[in-house]
Amino acid sequence: MPYPPRAPATTQRPPSRRSGSPSLSRSPATTSRATSTPSGAAARSCDQRWRSLVRAAVEAAGDDPVAAVTAPFDALRSWLGASARGCAFINALAELPDPSHPAHRIAADQKRWLLHLFEELAAAADRAHPATLATQLLVLHEGAVALRPLSLGTLAVSADLARALVEADIR
Repeated sequence: MPYPPRAPATTQRPPSRRSGSPSLSRSPATTSRATSTPSGAAARSCDQRWRSLVRAAVEAAGDDPVAAVTAPFDALRSWLGASARGCAFINALAELPDPSHPAHRIAADQKRWLLHLFEELAAAADRAHPATLATQLLVLHEGAVALRPLSLGTLAVSADLARALVEADIR
C-alpha cells in the first residue's frame, strides 16, 4: 500500500516550525510522523538491523559464490515483507538533502556500504568486473526498493536479473 493520499490543498497556512509541529531537521532524535524518513537515532538502528540481515543472508549462501553475491536481494525480500512505504534510507536522502543531517549521513553510508559489499562479494566470486557488476547490482536493488510501493513484482524480476548478471560476468 503506497503512502496515504495527501489531504486536499487548503488556503490555510501550515503550522510554523515554532508551533511544535514535528520536524526532522529540528529534532534529529525523532522520526517524523508525516513520513517514513528516519531520524539519526532511528536511522542508525535501522541500518544496523539491515546490515545484520544482509550478513546473515550472505552467510546462508554457503559455498555458492553466485548466491553470496545476490544474497542482498534475498535479504531485501525478508526486509520489505509487508512494508509498502519503500526505503527509509532513500526517503531520508530525498527529504533531508543536507549532507550534514545525521539521517542523511547514515542513509548515504548505508548505500555506499551496500555498493562496497556487492563489489567485495563479486571479487570473492572471481567475477571479471567486480566494480561494474556492483554498480549494476546496486541499481537493480535500489530500483526494486523504490518501486515496491507500486506492487509491480519488481523485486523478483530484479533478483533474477541480478543472478543473470553475476553468472554472465565470468573471466
